Amino acid sequence: IRATDFGASTDKGVAADAYSEAGLPDSINLTWFRPFDDHYPDVARETSDFIDDLRLSILNDRLERRAKEAYSPVVAAEAGRDTVGETAEVTQLIVTPKPGQDKAALAAAYAMTRQFATYGVTPDELSRALADQEARFQAAVKGANTRESRHLADELHQQLFPAPPADAVGAAGRPPASF
Repeated sequence: IRATDFGASTDKGVAADAYSEAGLPDSINLTWFRPFDDHYPDVARETSDFIDDLRLSILNDRLERRAKEAYSPVVAAEAGRDTVGETAEVTQLIVTPKPGQDKAALAAAYAMTRQFATYGVTPDELSRALADQEARFQAAVKGANTRESRHLADELHQQLFPAPPADAVGAAGRPPASF
C-alpha cells in the first residue's frame, strides 16, 4: 500500500474567527490544536489519558460552581478534549456569558483555567472526582450484563454464518442454485 506524503505540518500561528447571526445565543469558544498522538495505547498512555480526564472533570466542576455564583458573568462554561479523525487532538474552553458580559465571562473562565493549570487540584477535589469515576465504572459493569439475549444470538449467528458475498446473490435476493 502506498502512502501519500503531504509533507511536514507547519505552524500557522494564532487565528481567530467570529460568526454572528440574529437570534443566536452568545457563546465563546477557545480551541487549541496539537498533532495527533498515534503512539500505541500502552499502560502509560492509558494512565495519562485517565489523569487528563480526571483533570477535566475537576476543572468542569470548578467552572460549574463559578457559573452558579450570583455575581458571576458566566451562565455556563465547560472544558473538553477530543480527537479529530486521526489528524489532531483538540482542547476547548466553551463559555456562555450573561448578556452584555462577554469580555468579563471570557476573562473569568480563562483565569480559572490558568489558575487550575498553575496550582492544580485540592485533595478533596481529587477524592470527589475519583469517587465519581468509580461510580461510573461500577454502573458500566452492572450495565454490561443487561445485553439482550436476542442481540447476542444475532451477533453469534453473523460471526458463525456470514452472509454470502454480494456477487453471489441472485436477483431474488437468494444465492443462485449453484452456490
